[in-house]
Amino acid sequence: MPTPITFTLTDAGLNAALDANANGLTISLTQIAIGSGKYTPLASITALQTELARYPLSGGDVEPNSKTLRFSAVIESAATRQAFEVGLFTST
Repeated sequence: MPTPITFTLTDAGLNAALDANANGLTISLTQIAIGSGKYTPLASITALQTELARYPLSGGDVEPNSKTLRFSAVIESAATRQAFEVGLFTST
């Protein structure tokens, strides 16, 4: 069974979601980024510490009962790298 990734919702992400909700809009996650930084994530950060690559998301949804975020992306790289940080980003 795969190990789930637990994301930290940043202040910027929370504010974007609240702004969208207040205006009758939805948030659209468009990219996933991976990086090599090793640290404890804080709500105040707005970027990965050591971003290696960014890829477009090709689909996803929220599982209604558990509120689990599911998404898919094609991650292709000519090099093998260890990734320790993952970020999800909107178009803005």
